Amino acid sequence: MKIATGLASLALLILGFGVGWLLNALGIVEPINWIWVTLLSVSGLLVLVVGGWNKLTVVVGPSLLVGAGMTVLYELGRLPEKVLGPGLLIAIGALLLLASLPAVPLPPWMRDDQPPPSEERDV
Repeated sequence: MKIATGLASLALLILGFGVGWLLNALGIVEPINWIWVTLLSVSGLLVLVVGGWNKLTVVVGPSLLVGAGMTVLYELGRLPEKVLGPGLLIAIGALLLLASLPAVPLPPWMRDDQPPPSEERDV
């Protein structure tokens, strides 16, 4: 059985909100802005799942995930505010370096090997 990506993404988003809310309500974790963290995490995962592995997604998806992780650490008091900006820039720089490797392909819409769209259109 095949599950639609959009439906699975919505289910994971609702599940993430529910788990975060429950952990917060039970006092298991300190109060964290779960909406922001969940949106960053789900966005990063969606970029990787939907976009596949290419020079764009290898930077954008993990950058969002690193941002979510750094937000959690900051809100828990384990990462000082002055480290957030430089840390994220270092992560993005490392990911850009990874994306520059020849083994990482271009996104499909940037490749020249795609056939041109046909001139005929069904009406």
